Amino acid sequence: MHAACAILAIVLGASTVDGTSLEEIPEALRPSIKSWIEGGSEIGLGEAVVLRVVVTRRPADRIHLPADTSFGTLELVDKVMETREGEGGRVIDDYSLTLLALEPGETQIPGLEFGGVLEGGDVVHLDTHARKVKVTDPTAGAKDDVPKDIAPVVDVYQEDYTILYVSGGLLVLVLLVLLVRYLVMNWTKWHPMAALAPPPPRPPDEVALEKLEALREGGMPEKGLKKAWYIELSEIMREYVGGRYGFDGLESTTEEIIVVMRGRKTAGLTQAELFRFLNECDMVKFAKFSPGTGEDETALSEAFRIVQVTTPEKPTPRPGGKS
Repeated sequence: MHAACAILAIVLGASTVDGTSLEEIPEALRPSIKSWIEGGSEIGLGEAVVLRVVVTRRPADRIHLPADTSFGTLELVDKVMETREGEGGRVIDDYSLTLLALEPGETQIPGLEFGGVLEGGDVVHLDTHARKVKVTDPTAGAKDDVPKDIAPVVDVYQEDYTILYVSGGLLVLVLLVLLVRYLVMNWTKWHPMAALAPPPPRPPDEVALEKLEALREGGMPEKGLKKAWYIELSEIMREYVGGRYGFDGLESTTEEIIVVMRGRKTAGLTQAELFRFLNECDMVKFAKFSPGTGEDETALSEAFRIVQVTTPEKPTPRPGGKS
């Protein structure tokens, strides 16, 4: 069947984490999603089917497909995502997901859940509908009508070195045991003093404030290194937030940080404020956005403020040396 006859596009809804439905978001700000199967939903065993998913959003929105998404009995063998400009200043993320059929019969592609954070800080989920796929086995029912002659018995002689391999392995194992025993017995003789334990790690806020102060004194924007300055500012804050709240902030995207922070108590700091700060740094790094000189100082001041309001108060020592 022609590919155009197999395209079924359904725009699905989503809801924000604070209970606001997607329909309550103004239409001009609302993201949308549609999906379809290219080339028909009936394929042969071992063949591939392509699932297309198109997300339409604003440039500052961050919407992505989680890496651990399941595709049922189908296996994802290729994923291509192209981003292009849409109408009205929108951005279109066009996903092409190639799925391989490994089992015959009726199956379906489960609905996919796209998650993300809108420009205003709202966390949303956009879901696609499940898609039925029929996988046929071209060899099912095939019969071989011509009987084949029984092959004659052939004597096969093969040299077997198993006993040598086993003996060699046992010899190596014995030598390793003797070596370890020798090292253990002589370790204290060779190392009379145990190495001192490393000092405890410094508090994340001390490290962050020290790096921010060095960044301020470096004068990188005045030397024409504004993009590098924003990248370093973003990495300092990602490292601080990760160390302060117990996750790897340097290896997390802005959207992943916001999702993790949903379960953390951040007195004095909202998710929207943190997203806005990290997103501005991302715009300089990925979107070739160039802020003015005054905006550099504003971003640095905001970084200091985030560290200060999220740093836990240190206990005040009581008289007599007890805390």
